Amino acid sequence: KGKKPQGTYSVGNVPAMEGQTNKGKNAKQSAQDALGNFGAWSLVVIYENSSPGEKTRNATVFDGFETIHWKNSAYVEMVVDGFLTPRTGTVDSTLSVFANEGDKNIKGDQMMFTNLNGSKAGQSVTLKNSTGDPNNFFDSSISGVPNRTPELINNQGIDIHTEQMGDGGYNIIGNNQTAAKISLTTQGDVYYPIMVAFATELYVPEICYDYAAYIGDYIRVPVDAQRGFSASKWGDDPLNIKVFIRSKEADFDLVRTGLIVDTNVSSKLAFNISKTK
Repeated sequence: KGKKPQGTYSVGNVPAMEGQTNKGKNAKQSAQDALGNFGAWSLVVIYENSSPGEKTRNATVFDGFETIHWKNSAYVEMVVDGFLTPRTGTVDSTLSVFANEGDKNIKGDQMMFTNLNGSKAGQSVTLKNSTGDPNNFFDSSISGVPNRTPELINNQGIDIHTEQMGDGGYNIIGNNQTAAKISLTTQGDVYYPIMVAFATELYVPEICYDYAAYIGDYIRVPVDAQRGFSASKWGDDPLNIKVFIRSKEADFDLVRTGLIVDTNVSSKLAFNISKTK
């Protein structure tokens, strides 16, 4: 909390088995399925940092183990919602996935992203691997990781990818969007997704306000640069305060409220604003 998570993370002693796996409880019950054992790890960091320049984000993580097989269970969908992207300007959204058993030489596996509403509702893209092939996304490669050791070309059945879905990337996440669908499918390769994460920049309204204070119907109370004011000799007239609030983007109606203070009040004031138009 309060710190940036960027850095080098090291992991060792990941337990894994050697050799091939079996379909049955033991080798005598059924033939081997020819799949090799493998071991890998991934780390998802969601952090809180209110420092200037940090973006407010919504993060969704799907953690589990699915089988995507061309004979059965060849299609898995995940819906992400509960967010609102910026109303105007650029959108920063990332999609990450960790999967096992993707092969470079077996095609047919795909990962797709579909808008469900917003400025690009109904549009979809099929993600491409490092060679630009949309029909072999899970190909034992790692992308979107700036530095790693060892940095292999063929990662022996391990796929870890982070893709930019907003501006500067696939450009499929637009303004005013609140939901999307992630699809994993295959027509050839068999693979096992373990983690899918989606994070997107959120719309955060910038609020500005102003107010006026006056006594009776005619005497305006001067307001200083610190947004404070003072008044004396009120007489029998109350102090009236009108507060005006709106967003800098002017994307919601002006909010106005009023406050009347009795003439015998001299201490600090605290009040709640109720919305009126």
